[in-house]
Amino acid sequence: MKYVKLIAVLFLLSLTGCAALIGAGAGAGAGVTGYRFIEGELEVNYTKPYEQVWQATNMALKDLEMAIEESEKDQLDAKVKALRADGTKVVIKLKRRPSGITRVGIRVGMFGDQEASDFIERAIERNLGIKSP
Repeated sequence: MKYVKLIAVLFLLSLTGCAALIGAGAGAGAGVTGYRFIEGELEVNYTKPYEQVWQATNMALKDLEMAIEESEKDQLDAKVKALRADGTKVVIKLKRRPSGITRVGIRVGMFGDQEASDFIERAIERNLGIKSP
C-alpha cells in the first residue's frame, strides 16, 4: 500500500512540470502581477496598457541589439520574432487581458532559456519604468 501511495505522489508531482509560479515575488517589481517559467516560456503579467508594453518590448529588443525578423500586432494579440547575435531565435507574444493587464510570453531558443528570458524581461521592465527588486 505504501508503494501505491508513493507512486501516486510521484505521478502527481510529474504532472507539475518545471513550473515556477511567483505572484509578485522574486523577479517581479511593482507593475508585475504574475511571473512563471513553464515549458520553456517565461510568462509575465504587467499592470500596464497593451500599447505601452508593445512599445517597451520593441525598445528592449533594440536595446539588446536583437534583429527583428517578423512583427505582427492587432488590438488583442501581438508577436515579435527576433534573432540574437548568435542566431538563437527569440519569440515574444503579447496578449491584452481584462482590467488593463498585458500578458507577455518570452521564449528563447527551441527549448527555452530561462536566464536569457529573464534578461529580456528585465529590459522590458526598464522600458516600462518598473524597478526590479
